[in-house]
Amino acid sequence: MNRIYHNPYGSDNMRFIDFKCGKSGSPYTFTICDYQKLKESHALVARKFSIDKDSQIIEKIFKETAL
Repeated sequence: MNRIYHNPYGSDNMRFIDFKCGKSGSPYTFTICDYQKLKESHALVARKFSIDKDSQIIEKIFKETAL
């Protein structure tokens, strides 16, 4: 138990998946409008994105995380 990561912001598994805003039991598809919420979440991974729905959020994340 001492080796499990504990995130004080509530996402202990380091994933950000929003089922509350999703439709028909599917995860919500994040858009550029959600960028700040994603950044503030302190999550390592987020699901889900769609290049067809909003490619801007994908491009912005790539630019922010490029080595």
